[in-house]
Amino acid sequence: MRTLALISLVLPALAAAADVRAPSRIDAVTVYRSTARVTRAARVEVSAGAARVLLDTCARVPSGALAGATVACAPDGTIEHVAVRVAAGDPLDESVVRSYAIGAAHMALGWVLTEGLSVDPETGDVHDLTIRSFGVIRARATPPIEVTIVDDPGEPLARSSDAVFAATAAAAWNSLTACEGARPERFPARDTAAARALRR
Repeated sequence: MRTLALISLVLPALAAAADVRAPSRIDAVTVYRSTARVTRAARVEVSAGAARVLLDTCARVPSGALAGATVACAPDGTIEHVAVRVAAGDPLDESVVRSYAIGAAHMALGWVLTEGLSVDPETGDVHDLTIRSFGVIRARATPPIEVTIVDDPGEPLARSSDAVFAATAAAAWNSLTACEGARPERFPARDTAAARALRR
């Protein structure tokens, strides 16, 4: 058994990554001007597989592949490091799994912090179709991403990069909250120090 502090996510797409159906207690309530954050603590049983990849977050995809992630912020609010653990069976090629995991972590950071489309409110037409206008994080601005492939005997499990994406996005959102002192009001969180540093 392991005690986990759970913070309800504002991102509905990641709700499954934080879904725990166990009795819980309210551990803390923080009230802000326009919102409140409730932190719940629950004692939950973490499977042996999940315990091997769990960092700050853990996500599982239908194939059974698991990923955990943590995003570390510097004192100035910028992201200094991302760590990912992946358990996806016995990989056919570790270099490919590692490359897909790095790509998924990069996409998750962009999704949470910088990416979006500018569209015409009347017609819905996209205003600009350049990669730069989408807010994709440049390679040179991407923080170091460390990937650990966990020994997981068995058949290779598909779509481990989806688990990495969900785990990294949840970890980035939680890290932003810790660095900024409050959950960002907008998604993506472009007004944060981390997002501004990635756009330079």
